[in-house]
Amino acid sequence: MDSLWWKVLALWLVLEGLGPALFPGQWRRFLFELSQQKTSTLRQIGVVLVLLGGAIVVMVKN
Repeated sequence: MDSLWWKVLALWLVLEGLGPALFPGQWRRFLFELSQQKTSTLRQIGVVLVLLGGAIVVMVKN
């Protein structure tokens, strides 16, 4: 695997860990509220995040 992918994975893990590490109470409430959303809403959020991530990768790569 290319070293860029390892860097991306490491950055992703750092960013994902910031919420629960710095704000555990708020993080727990956020996850609870997120878990109460309809499946279609979660799917829409996922699609938007994938599209944004893809757009950022394309912009940074060029």
